[in-house]
Amino acid sequence: MIHRKVLSIVALLACVTLAGCGTQTTDTPTKQPTSSEQIDPANCIAAQAVVSCFLEGGRTYITAQQHLFCPEAKSLQIHSKEPQGSFTWKLTAQQFSRMSSGVQSNPAGWDLPRMLTVYAGFLYGGGFVSTDSLADGGIVTLDGQRYLQLAMPVSDNAIHAQLYRDLDTNRIDRIVIEDKKQGQSWLGVCYNWSYYSPKKLWIPRKIDIYDITDGVASKRLILQTEYKKVP
Repeated sequence: MIHRKVLSIVALLACVTLAGCGTQTTDTPTKQPTSSEQIDPANCIAAQAVVSCFLEGGRTYITAQQHLFCPEAKSLQIHSKEPQGSFTWKLTAQQFSRMSSGVQSNPAGWDLPRMLTVYAGFLYGGGFVSTDSLADGGIVTLDGQRYLQLAMPVSDNAIHAQLYRDLDTNRIDRIVIEDKKQGQSWLGVCYNWSYYSPKKLWIPRKIDIYDITDGVASKRLILQTEYKKVP
């Protein structure tokens, strides 16, 4: 069994450029959004998150981030400040983009599949976005539980996203993302539900992402998002 060594936040930030949440990408320079890209923050939920990235060799990297969920715009923006600069990842209308300032290397590892997982888990799982327009895939069994399968549209034809509504709780608490081109799959699990009084909704305080490329039985935890504060 691999014993994970949880590094301190200080040690993490000092060496975060060496490795990220399982992937490393190159960012484009930061640009100012046009008026059509701007989103009214008054219609959004700015959640304070602690994100843990579980790497090979038992290493765990932890960082604090802001996750800005905008139900009306169907958008998610993730922002993180690191010693190397500021990082921003955006998902709007299923279009993924990333920006940085100060450095070109992006160590945090957010990509389209992982962004889709937390986007769907929080907004669809929390009931902020309606599932009425999603295609019904029928009743299936996942993790030994009966679910209603719903297809979430994605702009990238290689990426397939399925939401799973628990028939007992009526909550969407499972998300499966598949990259048909790369032959990879991920499972998102939403839990630690709490009542969000401003909207009178139940929201997931934790979302785990597993690599299930080799099957659900061999799932491997790669990322955990915990929402510490949701105003």
